[in-house]
Amino acid sequence: MKKYILVFTGIFLILFSGCLTVEKKEYIIKLTDGTSGTLTVKYYNIMSMPDDGEDVSSGDFGILIDDYLNGDKVNENFPNTTILSKELFEADGMLCGKVVLKFNALKDVKLYRHHGKGPYMWNIFYSFSETLETTNGEYNENQFSSIFWPGNTKTFKISTISTENVEKNISLLKQYQLTLPHSKTRTD
Repeated sequence: MKKYILVFTGIFLILFSGCLTVEKKEYIIKLTDGTSGTLTVKYYNIMSMPDDGEDVSSGDFGILIDDYLNGDKVNENFPNTTILSKELFEADGMLCGKVVLKFNALKDVKLYRHHGKGPYMWNIFYSFSETLETTNGEYNENQFSSIFWPGNTKTFKISTISTENVEKNISLLKQYQLTLPHSKTRTD
């Protein structure tokens, strides 16, 4: 399957400004040393939200391509990171995306470690439009709104799901499929 490059934005922020959203996000932070590494963000089921009941998916797909594929929106929320790769692809009948960023400081990816010692911490409540699904860290929503990992952790995993009602949203998969090259023998 051919993959397309795509830029995405935001940790625990709404994925796109305007009417674009996703059903699920996965974040994987890998440290190469104590303060630098890579952040991989995977977006599942990229969709357009109707605007006052109107289907605006064609315009939203244009925004997706112009601002995120060909633009530099990711650097608005991660100004001190370097984009290593970006892609847009189809998986399990959904339009998905992935971006890999390189960072040199924990704060660049919203990870915190008090005075460079002890456990790592990530605040989960950057957005009220998402809720934590899974993590390899420790999280107790009744006690504190952060995820914690032991000081020797090298890979941090977080998965969130949208708290919005996604049933009325329109998948952008069809618009994406129209951009793919088609074989001359294709009959559908």
